[in-house]
Amino acid sequence: MGNEIQIKKETKSAVKKYLKKIHSSKDAIVIVTQENGYIEANKKAVKFFEAKSREELLKHRPDTLSPKMQSHLGKSSKEVLKEVIEKAWKSKDGYYDLIVEHISLKGNQIFARVWVSPVKLMEKIAVQAVIKKVSNPILDDQKSNETTSTDIDSSLIKPKIDDDDDDDNNNNNDDDESSDSYIETQTETRSILQKQTSISEWTKDNLDKEILKLDEEIEKGRKEKGKLEKIKFKVLQKQVNERTQENTQLKNEILVLQQLLDEMKRSNEEIETESQLQEKIQICKKKKKKYKTEVERLTNRLKMVEFEKENLKKLM
Repeated sequence: MGNEIQIKKETKSAVKKYLKKIHSSKDAIVIVTQENGYIEANKKAVKFFEAKSREELLKHRPDTLSPKMQSHLGKSSKEVLKEVIEKAWKSKDGYYDLIVEHISLKGNQIFARVWVSPVKLMEKIAVQAVIKKVSNPILDDQKSNETTSTDIDSSLIKPKIDDDDDDDNNNNNDDDESSDSYIETQTETRSILQKQTSISEWTKDNLDKEILKLDEEIEKGRKEKGKLEKIKFKVLQKQVNERTQENTQLKNEILVLQQLLDEMKRSNEEIETESQLQEKIQICKKKKKKYKTEVERLTNRLKMVEFEKENLKKLM
């Protein structure tokens, strides 16, 4: 394809020139692969995505800096990325442009018109994207079908690498090695970042699983707690009923004792002789003392039962 950027040993100086042009551009430019995401970005791109540094931006992928769905296109961001790369490589014009929605690293929504051109970097199929912020996605999308923005450098929309400059043809071996080292360093850095991202995603997945397990354990614990509360309520209810029955029995016993005391009084009135009276009096005193002690014991027991009953009601 005529507009592909072929990075070969014989064009290392041209690559250096191309990268220099990208980093000095007034427009936000990124280089993207479908497998690894962003592999290069200039300062304007870092500012556009509100990243702290170029390195922070390169840790991400286009779909992580976009909403799940491109609402105005009716497709997911992953589908749009794949489609854009394919159309850019198949385009007869040498580029493909469209309006896309981005989410900056600070969480801000950004609509942008993007000119996507095919590139081949380190034997990897990629695209170069020139990004321009727009205010009205629908209106700007209509304009994009009519003309190419005059604010964008056309040489960047259709990038070409050549070695026709005298300075480039006269570059020494040190410059070639420097360019080669730069490309290799960027590729290696991107590979490391990709591995770190994979590890982070794996860690996140495992954390999500652990959280799910904990949620299940919490729900199970709540159910068990509910069962225990029901059992505890039944036990307390049974204890209350038992205490109530004991209370009733004690009251009945006290009533019987009271009746006995009344009978004793009536018996005392029927005694005629003094000796019999004295004897009865002694017997009655003993019984009275005994009954009094028993009444006090039962009364105290009744008070304790009433106290326990009140405590059980509070617990319920």
